[in-house]
Amino acid sequence: MEGYEILELVIGLLVIVLITFLVLSLLPYNPEIYNPEIYNPEIKSINSSVLNNITMAQSDLTIAEEISKENYRYKSYERGKYDCTQFSKRLIEKLSEVNITAYCVAGYMWDYNSDGERWRKKLHTWIEAEIDGKIVPIEATNGEVIKEDRYNNEYVIIRKDLCW
Repeated sequence: MEGYEILELVIGLLVIVLITFLVLSLLPYNPEIYNPEIYNPEIKSINSSVLNNITMAQSDLTIAEEISKENYRYKSYERGKYDCTQFSKRLIEKLSEVNITAYCVAGYMWDYNSDGERWRKKLHTWIEAEIDGKIVPIEATNGEVIKEDRYNNEYVIIRKDLCW
């Protein structure tokens, strides 16, 4: 490959990147997607009531389960607007408020057909929380602490500490 061909390739890639950034900058910004509590006072009261009901005697796992269940109840799943990534990010934020360390996990989750057979893998984000010295996977879209056998069979990790 000649020097000018490489230069043309680099310039072409830069043009594509610039066009992508331009298009993305023209898309409308919806702050409700990123911080719905600001726009919905009901959400704040739900979150406050959950945190107020947690006592020091409860284990971190119980606390995480309660916060996880409330996390998914306040918002409806909307593909592309409020999906597994947003649920996961928000759950991490809420768990950090009670000093539970958690991080996103990016990977695949198996879908099943109507006969209950594995059908396909779909991209997915969930979290893992550090609770009582153990790593506990939590499905942020429904608030479920994922049982070990299900986690090992239905979830495929691509990368930890990444929200798609």
